[in-house]
Amino acid sequence: MTALVTGGRPVVCVQGLGFVGMAMALATASARRPDGAPAFDVVGVELDNDAGRSRVEAVNAGRLPITTSDAQMEAAMAEAARAENLKATTDPEPTSPPTSRSSTSASM
Repeated sequence: MTALVTGGRPVVCVQGLGFVGMAMALATASARRPDGAPAFDVVGVELDNDAGRSRVEAVNAGRLPITTSDAQMEAAMAEAARAENLKATTDPEPTSPPTSRSSTSASM
C-alpha cells in the first residue's frame, strides 16, 4: 500500500469495496472536524484480482465502483474525490504518505 495517506489524520481501513464496504468508506470519508476538514483518511483494500483492481481504479479515479441509484452515495463519492481523503489499493501493507494521486494501487 505504497503512499496512500496524507494530512496527519487518523486512518480508517475498509476491507472490501462492494456496496457495504463503499457505504462504510464513504460515510467515514464524509466525517468532518469542527473546522470542516476531513476527520479521517480512508483506505479501501480490495483483492488483487480483476474485480478488485477494477474497483480500486474506479475509486482512485473518483467514481463509484458499484452500480447505485443512491444520490447521496454519488455526492459523497464526489466530495471524497475533491477532498482526496478516500483512496483504494490491492496492497494490504501500510506505508508512508503519498507523493502523487495518479496510480491505481501503488501510490496516490
